[in-house]
Amino acid sequence: MSYPPQDPYGQPAAPGGQGVDPGDGLGNVGKILSIIPCTYVIGFIISLVARSQSKAAGFQNRHFKTSMIFCAIWLVVSIVGWIIYAVVIAAAINNGYSRP
Repeated sequence: MSYPPQDPYGQPAAPGGQGVDPGDGLGNVGKILSIIPCTYVIGFIISLVARSQSKAAGFQNRHFKTSMIFCAIWLVVSIVGWIIYAVVIAAAINNGYSRP
């Protein structure tokens, strides 16, 4: 009778020979940071790193797509916000607004 191989710490090997996704933890961090408006760019970068780690190990990073959706939403919101800000400042300058 043969037994399945075990790792050095005595835990049985994962079924199917699959290991742990190396980008899973970074994927979680990237997803959380991409939800927060002021850190979505950092979340985007971390998610890209996690995706490349997962891809190199032969896994699909399940957090990558969610993170990219949140990053895209915050990018659109921030661009619209900057456009509104520029329009308001331009209107204030054209109407002769001056500080008291």
